[in-house]
Parts: sequence; C-alpha cells; structure tokens
Amino acid sequence: MDRTRQYSVPSKQNQILTAKTRTGDLAPYAQKLAAEFFVFLSSLITLGATADFARVAGSCGSACRYVLIVGLVSTVILSLILIFNYLGEMNKLSRQGWYSHRFEMRLLGFVAILCWVPGAATISSRSTLITTGTGVTFGWLSFFGCLYATYTCYRAMKEEETLAAIVPDLEHQGDAHSEAASSAL
Repeated sequence: MDRTRQYSVPSKQNQILTAKTRTGDLAPYAQKLAAEFFVFLSSLITLGATADFARVAGSCGSACRYVLIVGLVSTVILSLILIFNYLGEMNKLSRQGWYSHRFEMRLLGFVAILCWVPGAATISSRSTLITTGTGVTFGWLSFFGCLYATYTCYRAMKEEETLAAIVPDLEHQGDAHSEAASSAL
C-alpha cells in the first residue's frame, strides 16, 4: 500500500497564498478585528470610569466633559466600524464601495489623532482629576490600541491588494496548464 497517496500535497497556489504561520498567529484581518474590539472596549471602560467618577464627585468640569465626549465618540465610531465589518462578512456591504479598508483606516486615524491624543493628555494631566486610575489606564490603552488598529487595518488592506493581484495571475496560469494538458491528449 502506497502511503503517499493518503496525504494531499498542498498545491502551489495554496503555498503562495498562505503564509507559514506559527501556532496561535491570527490573519491580519483577524488581528484588525481584535484590535478594533479592544479599542471599543477600552473606550467604553474609559467612558464608564469617567462618568462614574463624575457621579461620585458630584461635578463634571470642562475636562471631564471633554473626556466623556471623546469616550462616547470613540465608542460610537468603533461600534459602527465593527458593525460594518460584520455586514461585510455577511456579504451585505461591499469592501469595493465606500467602506473600504482605506476608509476604515482613515476613521481609525481620526479616532487616534483627533480624539485620543488630546483625550489621553487631558485624562492624565495633573492639574485636573477627572477619572480614576482605571479611566487613565484605559484612556492610554485606547490611544495605543487605535494606533495598532490603524496599523493592522493597513496590513489587512495590503494583504487584500496583494491577493487580488496574485489570484488572477494564478487562475490564468492554471487555465494555461489545463489547456496544455488537454491539447496533449
């Protein structure tokens, strides 16, 4: 009995399109989704910690309101991004239309630069005590998470562009090989 016939040898197409992964590595798209969900949760925690601190303190100054707005805007934008990704996976929203990886990357950059840079600075300033240590920690985690999510979105976009360029070439090569095989018969 020939044991080599029991195992399928991966085709050349599969070897090109799939990177050799180590155990536990996620695809760039999965890393992007995990980073976006992390930013969503950390924004929500920052929002909640700041709101709770304002409730206990009995007042909320301008810095407190600013951090509440930043947390709310970040939470809403990230929830929309996650919903759009879900709709894209369900084939109800196309990545070829207005919601592309590039648009998603710009939204994440907006949240990182215009929301969390001043938000993290405001939340951790010594002159205003506007939240607990949890709010400060998750405010900074939101900022760094946004940067990482933007990077993973760029990486997922580049992988999708590379696969789009490779797959038609491989399909064309496969057609040429099948035509050559059929003409040899």
